[in-house]
Amino acid sequence: MNTLNIAFIDDGINSKSAISNKQRIYHYKVDNDVFIEQRNPKINPMSHGTLCFKIFIEFEPNCNIYDLNIASENKDTMNSKNINTALKWCIDNNIQVISMSLGALIIDNVSELIKNINQLNNKGIILVASCSNTNKVTYPASLSNVIGVRYEDEILKN
Repeated sequence: MNTLNIAFIDDGINSKSAISNKQRIYHYKVDNDVFIEQRNPKINPMSHGTLCFKIFIEFEPNCNIYDLNIASENKDTMNSKNINTALKWCIDNNIQVISMSLGALIIDNVSELIKNINQLNNKGIILVASCSNTNKVTYPASLSNVIGVRYEDEILKN
């Protein structure tokens, strides 16, 4: 059986958080169309990307992880150019599942985003992206060929 290739498009993964040595983690920093391979990047052990990674590997420990850090210096914003660059990289690099636990209410070039997501879909690549927790249209999670997920307080109460 082939090893699953999973990309996390987020704010970086702290490698020391790996539960076991079964995962191979490849780190890349994405900045304005440029991919920079990183060795032992300094990532906060409580980064959002690290937390999502820890949850995922509990269910699929035998996988290759591609950490595509698209965070800007201002942690509250994500550059749509970096998002599209990361999605194109996934199309070209045999990624099977993408976890993109972020979303945008407004995106600069929605037509390029839709084109990239259609290409992902045509190649059978699964994209899971977060929706707004305030029920607002969020890209890319609101697109029909993306699995959109969100936090629901009511579910936790039941």
